[in-house]
Amino acid sequence: GVAAADRGGDFIDIESKFALRTPEDTAEDTCHLIPGVTESVANCHFNHSSKTFVVIHGWTVTGMYESWVPKLVAALYKREPDSNVIVVDWLSRAQQHYPVSAGYTKLV
Repeated sequence: GVAAADRGGDFIDIESKFALRTPEDTAEDTCHLIPGVTESVANCHFNHSSKTFVVIHGWTVTGMYESWVPKLVAALYKREPDSNVIVVDWLSRAQQHYPVSAGYTKLV
């Protein structure tokens, strides 16, 4: 399909989830930023005046996050306590045959 940004804000093809993790719970996706829903940014207490880091996992056999994801989130918050750390979950598309998953990376 055509990327959502190319269609003027149509987010229908986005299956990925975008979680703003917190320093208190670096391993859980407790608040989701929803594409096209600006209220979700405020609801998750996104800090507009701070740095933002985006953590994206790669292809997976297990369909689960690798152990490095929460460790990286914790390390980023330790270095930049007031930052925003967003974890992108595209596990549903990342656990298919590698060539199929690789084909989804631009959409993710």
